[in-house]
Order: sequence, then structure tokens, then C-alpha cells
Amino acid sequence: MEDKKYLGRRGEDLAKEYLRRNGYEIKAANYRAGHKEIDLIAARSGQTVCFEIKTRTDDNLAPEECLTARQTGRLKSALRSYCYENRLDSETVRGDLIIITINRKKSTAEIRHYLRAF
Repeated sequence: MEDKKYLGRRGEDLAKEYLRRNGYEIKAANYRAGHKEIDLIAARSGQTVCFEIKTRTDDNLAPEECLTARQTGRLKSALRSYCYENRLDSETVRGDLIIITINRKKSTAEIRHYLRAF
């Protein structure tokens, strides 16, 4: 279990580095609305972006297989809560997916960023 938690934390750290390099300002990490959670919230060019981070050690799943309908519903609900709490117009907020595939043998990571995933 600890290995899974470490992998998730490592993925979120890699995602933060990636986002900063690409001009995003990290606003929040692990935002919670009840039992719902958004991994990262960042801003760039006047737009707020909520990120779901999926970290894997293999690349067997297509992006559309990474988020179930239930997960997507929870993310959208958490996103609405964040918008309400921060008085944001939903037109300036989007939900993106970042998939990080870590190759432990080569000590490398591949980062794929999907816009408007939820």
C-alpha cells in the first residue's frame, strides 16, 4: 500500500514541475469537497484549471479508460464546489487529465496532458 501512495505522491510532484515549466501557477493541491478531491488546481492566462493526476508504472490504458463515469461525476462536483467557494465563473474553469507513466528500470517518466477531460 505504501508503494502506491509513494507512486501517487511522486506523480503529483512530477505534475507540479511540469505545470510550472509550462507557465501554470499552482493554487491548491488535494482540494477536498466532502469525499470528492481534485489533485491539483492551477491558473494560467486568466483561466483556472483543475487537474486529475493518474500515475502508472505501465501504459496499458487509453486516456478514456483512466476515468470512470463515477470518477468524472465526482470531479465535476468538486469542480463546481471549488468554483462556488472561490466565486469563479464556470466559463473560465476547465478540468484536465495528466497521465504520468513511470519506467522504474530506466528511471524516466512520460507525461501526457489531456485538455478538457472532465
